[in-house]
Amino acid sequence: MTTFNAGKACATCPPEEYEEVMKQGIYSQQIKIYNNNEISIPLENIPYYIRIEKNKQIISGKTDDKFLTERIYTKEAENIRIVVGRDAGILQRRKSEYITNTKSSSTKTALNKPTYEIEYPICGYDYISVVAARTEGPDYSLSGVTRGFSAPIGNQYMFINQGIRQLGEYPATTPDYKIQRILVVFALGYTNHDIKVINQYTQDKGGRIVYVRNSDELVQFLSERKNKKRLIKQLDIFSHGIILNIPFHFYAENIFSGYNDPAGDFTLEKIMQIDEKIFDYDAVITSYACRTGIAVDEDDFTNTDPGYEHSLAQLMADTWEVEVRAFAMRSHYGKTYGTKTEINEAEKHREEIMKYDKDHRYYTNNKHLNPKLKEPTRPKNYEKYKQQIESIKVRDDNIDQGGPIDPHGAWHKPGTAESPKGLPKGLRTYLPRRWE
Repeated sequence: MTTFNAGKACATCPPEEYEEVMKQGIYSQQIKIYNNNEISIPLENIPYYIRIEKNKQIISGKTDDKFLTERIYTKEAENIRIVVGRDAGILQRRKSEYITNTKSSSTKTALNKPTYEIEYPICGYDYISVVAARTEGPDYSLSGVTRGFSAPIGNQYMFINQGIRQLGEYPATTPDYKIQRILVVFALGYTNHDIKVINQYTQDKGGRIVYVRNSDELVQFLSERKNKKRLIKQLDIFSHGIILNIPFHFYAENIFSGYNDPAGDFTLEKIMQIDEKIFDYDAVITSYACRTGIAVDEDDFTNTDPGYEHSLAQLMADTWEVEVRAFAMRSHYGKTYGTKTEINEAEKHREEIMKYDKDHRYYTNNKHLNPKLKEPTRPKNYEKYKQQIESIKVRDDNIDQGGPIDPHGAWHKPGTAESPKGLPKGLRTYLPRRWE
């Protein structure tokens, strides 16, 4: 199979003859994509993949601002097959051709420079943050003894705070929902007050909130993208993690033996139930759960294979044919609520920020009465400290009826802990083996 970039080659002649054939302009074809839905995504920069049936030559690229491919020229009438959108983007990245497994259209090059139209029915793109249940988990530290070995309240709410932060980092939801931010929360353990503020903070960030009771409902929700003609651009997961499982209901009913509610398990079985075509060709999935990127349960991998190729991350990459990023090591959510230094620094500026707000309100309300009134000088890093001070207060208020949920979400993203040994820190990238 020979592959040419669009506009660089005649489909049935050597590249050096392209200009001459183009001048002749006898047989050609150009593809235009369209969308009949009331709501449609922009149709420029949509991948296309065209194969000339006779000699299997490939022309690929992305549509222009008129939703057109490059025009293909041939010496004689030729049958061609066309793939557009997600599947075309995937075909461009594969190491070998699998067009027979992909939905395609067929036409011919012909006289008089024809244009062949193909419908691309996608309505919108989704950016989804998935958050685990609020569960206690075990804490065997000295301070944990005083709580009956239950994890501190902050640990129980670290996932929801990370999800809220992530929601705000996605492209903003558009009024017509061509782009949509979505927060999916495993509802187990959250109080009525928690639900109320989660709903409000999601709305404040222009997002949609969805609650699920188990991993089956998560699979169902994600799978609905197909019938809704939407594609997932980004999926971020915040949860506990064990080898080959993202247990969204992981907790310790019996803290000495450990307990996990299997209703929340997200394993290979669930991965296989999700149609890969709900993900766009350039979608990225990130798991911030512990050890999603390895398949072996050990404490030291200095001289041991961690099983990257058999990990849950690689299984997702291969099954859904998307890029996956995941931790090989255990994850660390210790900076979710800010560092002690950051909190102390914010508190140090509390009085200054409050005084400025008071003075500025006075200035705003009275400047029309006194033209000589001077506007107060805004303190350095005002927005930063004001938001942090607000976060600290609101988190403390929310604890009274639930947990320390921050209206702005986590102050920092998760990082990696110190174990297991012998593994790379940070997120590791897993690509489908078909792309290698």
